[in-house]
This record gives sequence, structure tokens and C-alpha cells, in this order.
Amino acid sequence: MLGAWGGAREAHWICSRYIWFGEIDIVDFDIVSLSNIHRQIAFKLEDRDRYSVMLVAERVREKSPFVSISGHQSSFSQFISKSNGYRADLIIDASDNMDVTI
Repeated sequence: MLGAWGGAREAHWICSRYIWFGEIDIVDFDIVSLSNIHRQIAFKLEDRDRYSVMLVAERVREKSPFVSISGHQSSFSQFISKSNGYRADLIIDASDNMDVTI
């Protein structure tokens, strides 16, 4: 899943309804800031200055303990270049920033 900001809702939704076990990788490099926290349902004021992708992974783990979810602090192209032979059954682009996708 690309984008923790937009992907937070989708990750919770997928894990709570469809995936009871399996693996999810979320890729994003944004840090939660006060200037954009009002747009997001997954983050609280005390999350400021933390990586959004790690927060989403933590929150999904709390609600869906049988799903293996990993947060990756990078752009998608950096993630793919570091992950030799990475395969995914589905890629969801939930990014709100083109730099995450590139």
C-alpha cells in the first residue's frame, strides 16, 4: 500500500473485514505535522513528528493481531530497489503525494 495518510483508512478496513492473516507492506516517508493532522482520522496531536507509516502499522496491529503489517519509510521506488524480487498480490495507491509513488 502506498501512502500512510490516505492508506490508514484502507488498511484498517481491509484488515477488519477481509484479511484475517497475511502480510501488508505500507510505504510512505511523511512525518505527522500539525499543519496537516486535521485532515486525517488515524493520527492524534501527540503523534506529531512521528513517521505516519509506523503509526498506521502500530494501529492496525492493535486491531488485527493476526495480520503481519510492516511500515517502510521510503518512496515506492526506493522500497522496490531495496526489496530484491518483491512480489505483491495487490498494490493500492492511497498516496496524497506524488513523491511517494515515484
